[in-house]
Amino acid sequence: MVRDQIISAAVQIFSRHGFDAAGMDEIAQAAGVAKGSLYYNFRSKSDLFAAVVSEGIDDLHRQIERILSRSDTVRQVLDGLVRENLKACQDYPELVDLIMRDQSGGLDAAAASRVREAREAYVRYIAGLLENGMREGLLRRGDPLSLAGAYLAFLHALSKAGRMRGRSLSDLVAEAADLIMNGLCRP
Repeated sequence: MVRDQIISAAVQIFSRHGFDAAGMDEIAQAAGVAKGSLYYNFRSKSDLFAAVVSEGIDDLHRQIERILSRSDTVRQVLDGLVRENLKACQDYPELVDLIMRDQSGGLDAAAASRVREAREAYVRYIAGLLENGMREGLLRRGDPLSLAGAYLAFLHALSKAGRMRGRSLSDLVAEAADLIMNGLCRP
């Protein structure tokens, strides 16, 4: 329970200030716990950040698995992928920026490796979904890993541009899904 409170507060603080500017005192205050509780649960700010990123990506992965279990078509799967990824970009913009830019310079080696591994595992997961669509003949052939990386970069950029223009999540999802499907589907 305390660990979850810390993670939740850390997501907000890291999202608002980035890794370097976020302080453990501020995170403890936002979580409503003593600073000692932070260090009881996490060795360092780097360790906490790595937990936030890896557990956040795991949560996103689980949400997408739920979408897959309810989806009958590639379009439904894609709409769900787009929606969940854009929602993460809009809910936690600074945190997603840190993950996408791979700015792990302030992290200790173990935490930087954990963040990188979580991100790479998620890209491989998306690549696997795209590869399934290619194998079924629903998507154009291409390098799944490159396409997965491009897909995530596209959504990140679209979210940033949409946020600056005050566009709604539903508008961005519709536009992104249409652009992706018309670009990936076979003619």
